Amino acid sequence: MEPEPRIEVELRYRIMDRKSFLELERLETVGEYRLRPAGERQMTDAYLDTPEQDLLVLGYALRIRTVGKRKLLTLKSLTPPRDALHKRQELETEVQGEDPRQWPAAAATSFLLPRLKGRALETLCRVYQRRHRSLVSLGGREVFELSLDEVGFRPHGPAALFELEVERIGEGSEEDLLCFGRLLEERFILQPEPRSKFELALAERGIYLSLQPGTEPVEER
Repeated sequence: MEPEPRIEVELRYRIMDRKSFLELERLETVGEYRLRPAGERQMTDAYLDTPEQDLLVLGYALRIRTVGKRKLLTLKSLTPPRDALHKRQELETEVQGEDPRQWPAAAATSFLLPRLKGRALETLCRVYQRRHRSLVSLGGREVFELSLDEVGFRPHGPAALFELEVERIGEGSEEDLLCFGRLLEERFILQPEPRSKFELALAERGIYLSLQPGTEPVEER
């Protein structure tokens, strides 16, 4: 039986200038929602595929995120968003590196390895970001994780863009998430971001994906 992926549900916005980024960083309340700082982290994301781009063909992106000494493998579906709302299947597991021969037995690798068919992996692109995190609560319940990201596409280079992500967690509902997004849009100049950071990094290299609304990952038979 195939492992069941979890569904990531989040809002994604482009922040148009650093002034707005700093204002959002100081945010403590949005309507009835309360924000609590949850720290900063520096992250490097490597996106991998075979030379034949088998995973892209099947509708997936493979990311290995490095935070300090920790490496997290995430396989995500490339599902088109609805405005700022992104809903994607994902499977995750911790790994030691980018070599599939060293990956542990886990739901993510059990799903992924048969689809690689023994082919080697190569790096398509990398994303470098500093993330400022806050936990968002409503009525004493944690419902979202809010991330303010300074995003770059070159190591040690300046941020190329600023992004805001709000991911549903805990007891948060999609309805609450959309309500929170509307409140943010009323207070700040935010542009819904239809592209993932993976797509933005590929675009920096002149590679553009065409995701059609309603498409889902291809399941091999």
